[in-house]
Amino acid sequence: MMPMTLEQAPSLQDLLNGASSRLGINQYVKGAGLPRPLKSLYITRFKNLTELFLSSRPEMICILPSCAFPLNKGEQIFPLSLSRKFLKARPSKSACIAIAGAKKIPDFLIHAVSNADTHLFSSIYDEYLLESRLTGLFREKIEGETSLSGGLISLHGSGILILGEHGSGKTTCALELVKRGYHWVADDVVFAKRKNDGFIYGRSWKSDFPLLEIKDRGIVRVQDVLIPSAIEEESKIDFFVELVQGTGTDQGKEGDNPLKILDILETPIPGISLPVSGDLLTMATQLDHSIQTFRCMRKEQ
Repeated sequence: MMPMTLEQAPSLQDLLNGASSRLGINQYVKGAGLPRPLKSLYITRFKNLTELFLSSRPEMICILPSCAFPLNKGEQIFPLSLSRKFLKARPSKSACIAIAGAKKIPDFLIHAVSNADTHLFSSIYDEYLLESRLTGLFREKIEGETSLSGGLISLHGSGILILGEHGSGKTTCALELVKRGYHWVADDVVFAKRKNDGFIYGRSWKSDFPLLEIKDRGIVRVQDVLIPSAIEEESKIDFFVELVQGTGTDQGKEGDNPLKILDILETPIPGISLPVSGDLLTMATQLDHSIQTFRCMRKEQ
């Protein structure tokens, strides 16, 4: 369950707004209660309709697999007796019913909730992935938290998020920059949170036992590699650099790199893309130059 204060309580419409692609939604039916604030939230997977009937929790998002609905010649069927039972059961109490791994919402279900507050949608994702994505989405919207795949370093209070595919050199560049006066904050997974000042802060996903992965050494404790003064527990995220494979017209010299925007928890973070090169020391130098340029630009604003 995700409890919420009155000030936090969003509506289901607020939570699902703009999330169709992320949740794999291919059909939805808006219930009358979509704008109603949610005081608490349960995201629950059910194996079948019987389990759904037996549930009595309010403010629930119910996830059902498409196999919960029998098929006859490729069409979903639903016995009349069960349909009547369904009409008297959960729909009016559930905030939302999601059909996982489905191309469409069963017609009987649309009819069953036609006069209820319940929101319906079908998703291309299976019930496990859908549950994970819903949980992550609501954690972002309600708690202002998310996790990012990348590394985080800081310089004089400015946090720089380093993004890129596995093996692109994120950790190697970060460690090289630490040698040049930067501070290490996180490797591989960055836990990001929006605080009351409106800024996004990042830290290691396991701050009490931070780890990093070094090529040819594997996963090691940060304290075994870096001195304590080179490690920061948390930093504000001000800028990002994405390490990309190959080169293009917009990825050459520093001046040719257009500024990009990365949305983190509905907060725009500026950044650029840099090409991955075989010489990681040169790439670290380019990364340092990009960061210093950004810091100068921000001071001038």
